[in-house]
Amino acid sequence: MASAKVLQDLGVLRRRRMDALWPDYGVVRLQWAGPWTREGVPMRARYRHTHWVASCVRYGNRPDGVFDVNVGHWTPFENWRADLVPWLLKECEPKATGEWWVTHSLEVEP
Repeated sequence: MASAKVLQDLGVLRRRRMDALWPDYGVVRLQWAGPWTREGVPMRARYRHTHWVASCVRYGNRPDGVFDVNVGHWTPFENWRADLVPWLLKECEPKATGEWWVTHSLEVEP
């Protein structure tokens, strides 16, 4: 994974989480659901419909804050999920179902 290599080269990668949960501090790759996530669709096609965000201070399996390049600043998780995700899907992924999940999770040193 190229993102992990970049973070490793910068000396900030702590570990790649194998459970795909939100890290305390790090980045996650989100998979938007849609026709591209149906059974039999190649993984390469699915990955064209993903989005990276940063997270900080995890509570359970939800971050306190999310940094999304589309906003340009830290946003409370609930605001990001309720406001930005629907807008992003409408603007960038009109065939999306509205569902999404974490596919990759990388922890970095805070």
